[in-house]
Amino acid sequence: MGYDVFAKARTGGWDGVKPLEANITINSGVYVYGSATVYTGALSGLACSTLPDQSLITINNSGNIMGGGGAPHYFDTAGPDGAAAISVDAPIVVNNIGAGTVLGGGGGGASVTISTGGNCSGGGGAGGGEVNGDAKALGGAPGANGQNGHYWAAGLLYMGGAGGRVVPTSSTDTTDTVGANWGVGGSGGGAGARYTGTGSHGGGTTAGANGGANNTAGGGGGWGQQGGSGTDLNGVTYAGGAAGKAIFAGGKSITTTGTGFYGAIG
Repeated sequence: MGYDVFAKARTGGWDGVKPLEANITINSGVYVYGSATVYTGALSGLACSTLPDQSLITINNSGNIMGGGGAPHYFDTAGPDGAAAISVDAPIVVNNIGAGTVLGGGGGGASVTISTGGNCSGGGGAGGGEVNGDAKALGGAPGANGQNGHYWAAGLLYMGGAGGRVVPTSSTDTTDTVGANWGVGGSGGGAGARYTGTGSHGGGTTAGANGGANNTAGGGGGWGQQGGSGTDLNGVTYAGGAAGKAIFAGGKSITTTGTGFYGAIG
């Protein structure tokens, strides 16, 4: 789950006043990830509140640090934003070692009204973005795709699929396929659709697809990518959720080495 640098340092005896020099090692096979629910929003995998001047955080990462994906609701609304994988307010050095990854959460797809009382929900963003409805589609566990959406009675609710937590280097499929009237869970979940086969794809490392002419919601964004937009029955378009950054440091200096960063840095 998520890692709070400030809290861990305090627990380890730091007084909270002197500059903090934190050295964090994440081993291969370890997942550090933020939650991604409708009610809490997407959270960062590794975070730290304001630190004293001259503090420095160094991360040696051989594992996977994941921001939470945008978690859509099911009524007319823009897609929720994904979270940064790492969000701190201090200078930071991140060394990705070997297959280590830092993955910004994908934006959630926009949800739209399709008829009186009827809705299509967007797909959840990569990073475990769940989708809320009469029954939730839950985000994937580490290394797994999200759950498929749920189809309810015609004209009522066509749920999108949830986002997963599948690293792009995995052999597991990181994109969804278009389902019947519900979205298929993937790394970025596919949107619910009124008509069979018209749902929007989610992304693995690409943006979620925009909804089409048949009142289709947007697909969930892949790692560090935006969610897809959706257009309701009145022609009103709702934007997809913004992509989560790989690293956000509040304007402080960021130094990186290695590869495996998905999402903006800065």
